[in-house]
Amino acid sequence: MKRKFYKPISFLTLIFFVFTMIFSLSMPAYANANPYADVKSGDWHYQYVVKMNLRDVVAGYPDGTFKPDHAVTQLEAVLMAVRNMEPGAKLVNIDTSRSLPFPVPEWAERQAKKELLFAIDAGLIVTSENAFVADNLANRAWMTRLMVRMIDKGADAALNASEPSPFTDAHDAPTWAKGYINTAIKYDLISGFPDGSFKPNEIVTRAQTAVLLGRSESYLDLSHTNKGKILNSSSSSVNITVNGITSSYAVTSDSIIYDGNNKPTSAGNLIAGQEVLLVAANYNIKYLEVLTESKAPPATATITGTLIKVLAEQSVIIVKDEEGNIHTKHLATGVQCLDSNGKIYPLEQVPVNTEVAISLDAQGFVNSFILQTLSGQIKDSGVIYEIDSNNNLLILKSQDTFSTFQYSDLVEIEIEKVRFATIDDLQAGDEVKIQTDHNVVNKITLLKSKQELTLSGIVVMNNKEVLVIKKEDGLFETFEVAPNPKLEIAGLDIASITDVLVDDNVTLDVEDGVIVGIKVTNRSYEDKLKGNIVAIDKDMTTLVIETSNEKLHTFEISKYFDYDIGEGKNSGTITRGMKVEIELLDNKVIYLTTKNTVEGIVIAINLDRNLLSLKTDEGSMTYQVDKNVDIYMEKDVRAKFKDLDRNDLVEVKTNKDNIITEIYVENTFVYEVTSSGSDYIRVKDQKDKSRYVEDDDKPEIIIPGVSRPSMADFKAGDVVRVTYKGYEVEKIELIPATAGEVLSVNWTDRTMTIAGFDGKITKVRIASDLTISKNDKSYNNISVLDIGDRVKVRETADRETHIEIMNKLRTQYVDTEQNNSKLYITRNQGYSYVIYDIASPIYIHKDNQSYTFNNLRENDWVNIYYIDKVVYEIEKE
Repeated sequence: MKRKFYKPISFLTLIFFVFTMIFSLSMPAYANANPYADVKSGDWHYQYVVKMNLRDVVAGYPDGTFKPDHAVTQLEAVLMAVRNMEPGAKLVNIDTSRSLPFPVPEWAERQAKKELLFAIDAGLIVTSENAFVADNLANRAWMTRLMVRMIDKGADAALNASEPSPFTDAHDAPTWAKGYINTAIKYDLISGFPDGSFKPNEIVTRAQTAVLLGRSESYLDLSHTNKGKILNSSSSSVNITVNGITSSYAVTSDSIIYDGNNKPTSAGNLIAGQEVLLVAANYNIKYLEVLTESKAPPATATITGTLIKVLAEQSVIIVKDEEGNIHTKHLATGVQCLDSNGKIYPLEQVPVNTEVAISLDAQGFVNSFILQTLSGQIKDSGVIYEIDSNNNLLILKSQDTFSTFQYSDLVEIEIEKVRFATIDDLQAGDEVKIQTDHNVVNKITLLKSKQELTLSGIVVMNNKEVLVIKKEDGLFETFEVAPNPKLEIAGLDIASITDVLVDDNVTLDVEDGVIVGIKVTNRSYEDKLKGNIVAIDKDMTTLVIETSNEKLHTFEISKYFDYDIGEGKNSGTITRGMKVEIELLDNKVIYLTTKNTVEGIVIAINLDRNLLSLKTDEGSMTYQVDKNVDIYMEKDVRAKFKDLDRNDLVEVKTNKDNIITEIYVENTFVYEVTSSGSDYIRVKDQKDKSRYVEDDDKPEIIIPGVSRPSMADFKAGDVVRVTYKGYEVEKIELIPATAGEVLSVNWTDRTMTIAGFDGKITKVRIASDLTISKNDKSYNNISVLDIGDRVKVRETADRETHIEIMNKLRTQYVDTEQNNSKLYITRNQGYSYVIYDIASPIYIHKDNQSYTFNNLRENDWVNIYYIDKVVYEIEKE
């Protein structure tokens, strides 16, 4: 999977802030090619410091400096060398029950033990030498040995020990170091000083370490840093073949490019055939270094003309030149067809009857094959009249003219601010730009949503500037919000965009792709509401109250209205300024009572004088507590006044003398649902003790993505957070599991960042009680996680974090059924099939392109990621 997002911060980054040096153990970030104020482009070490930073082998200090002249300890050097080797998954198999055979700082024992054990296993540290002292500063001789062992050339040292040294101070080097120094010279890892010396006992600096690490890369099998060959290049893009796969990489203003002589250069100067080392993010070049100066074979002839036939299996093309001569030519190994924009065409898809330019090498083989023009390649725009998904047809209307196009199964949909856009995200009335290839649409860009559009749905995101809704057909729509949209929210007089909440049912008025009006419908108001009366008409038909957040709410008074303001039922006069609590039915007031309770947080308790101090919305207040006060606390039915704690959230009831007579304490519990009904859920706590939670108290129920949820919407296995006020259930909230790809893991603050299958980036906090399930085994060490793992994370009833690492299976796709809830794949060489459940949401893609099930065909090879036969991701090969 090639999605890359943000730079994760690893535990070593924070550790080395404390210990004067930072090493990141996560995937690299590329927001700034050179973030260091004290490393300039003209510095001798600039290239290597930037590269090692981009590869996340080294990092800087919190003040934005790198401090290139600071010394490096042996511990720091070893950790950098390990990171430079990109061990990745190899670290997972390290047995941390082993003891380190040498002393290290406590933080290193706790946080970097796997890396140090790996260094021993890989031969970077040979314990019998007793030559590793964590806090000792590394000198040049010691560092040279480390670098030679890092590239697995330690055996050469014994063979080269007797070779003469080119350095004038060779006699200063320890006897054991001579072979390593000679080997490092052989592999161009080191160089001396201008005076011909090597200075073997001189302490190594951070800048020197970055250079040594950078020089070793060509000898390492790097798993995250790409090595490949240039296919062709321009000033804006470079096509590079890595492991047989050619991809196009964009050149940006941040791209840093070096030629084979370590001199800065531009992409236009790169030559086909050159071997390169590449660091890229989302196919944007951040760093490119030419490893060899090999050039493409010189062309001896150039032919321009019309391509009239392609024999793909034989790698033969037939070209008719401008004079009518026919040329039948074989393609040299690795040569691919490209158009003028750098797009690569498989030989079997190269269009005939197009203008081409080919170059021949000395043997007459084609070593360059460029499409000059592409018959049928057009760019146009119009308004979608109809999308026929059954026949893959797109009908555009431009003024009074209609044009019909067939779109590819792999059509790319580009919609601003929609990351995983598909053809289903487009609709009639959208203005689009299309790009076709052989009259088949391969890209559609949304220019403008419907000019005048009214649609309904459920709000799934509102950040005040962008609103995302889920329509009745299950598809998502994203719109910008006008600066001052017209808002209509029942019961709310002066509404703002922030009053539109997730899970609200809304009707939107859209103009020019921007929301100009929002009407919230079917919002379930609180059955009870507290506030101050602002206005009530003399006929008692309309009531206006102001709540504690200074919002005004207007309600119609029901004909069944009752009230109690302390003078008997329906006696006395309701006036402005009264502090009241109202009950609502269908958003009409059915009951009103003067509010003689106060909510607040306990800030002080005086048992001797029976005093209770609360922090309320109106400030700090101290009350006398009745000696016979009633305490209502769900977690302790026999609670007394002395059982209250500071920071408890309480609601207190006072008598006419303002003395507290009742205290209702808020308690929150996390449970696992075992069953549910229309008006209850059965749950169990961390001790497996069961209980029923009923909706008699009309609690607020929150289930993300579900509008107006009920108890029946909870499922067995769900984890819920239940809030009690006294003995009454106030709120039941589903704690959703997070499923997606691990982008980063921060060992220090115990967090992980996940690219969810729903397209959202989520930062998940990991509890100290942790269980990780992987390959039917359980672990409790966060280091088991790897960048790129697909995981499902949930909180358990005992507040433990449970992480399930998904299984991966390469198989062939067969079909889906039951509204895409079941997936059929092959087994036994296609003679039978297996059925999996499909998660919602399901992420289907090929590389960075999002797909739907319509893009999959029977017998397509796919990778599926699943847990307990539930598939969360399908990756098409």
